[in-house]
Amino acid sequence: MLLIVLLAAPVAAQDTATAWTPEHRSIADGLSTALVGLQIGADVLKAWRAPQRREAVLCKLLTIGASVGVAEVMKHAVNKTRPDGSDTRSFPSEHTMLATSSRQTHGWALAASVSMAFSTAYFRTAADKHDTVDVSAGAAIGEGIRQMITLTPWCQAR
Repeated sequence: MLLIVLLAAPVAAQDTATAWTPEHRSIADGLSTALVGLQIGADVLKAWRAPQRREAVLCKLLTIGASVGVAEVMKHAVNKTRPDGSDTRSFPSEHTMLATSSRQTHGWALAASVSMAFSTAYFRTAADKHDTVDVSAGAAIGEGIRQMITLTPWCQAR
């Protein structure tokens, strides 16, 4: 379901009626970065409060590190030009990947973190840094990394 929600975000951002003006794209860029920081911070704070703090924090750091590593390798391998033409590191969206891999799994925190991941994807496309394919791939890969790491027996118990 998370992937379906995230797939809708870039479509809304690329609609010409809601497109952000060039003067406001830096605001969208800053908002997306702030949301990723908030998402990661909430995830690490949750791990810090866990009964087995050391192991829980290590699982979260492993998830974040894997997300950054996979994103950077893919960005260099693919070399896709950003929609704004600023560089060739568009695919996949690392912001969306981090926001998705750091999402919470239960209750109100799940709803809040899915909303932040959705908003991150929206703001990345509104900032003209990514297109639908970039943020969709970032969301899918981020969720895959989260599943692979947090559902391992060692991390699942944390």
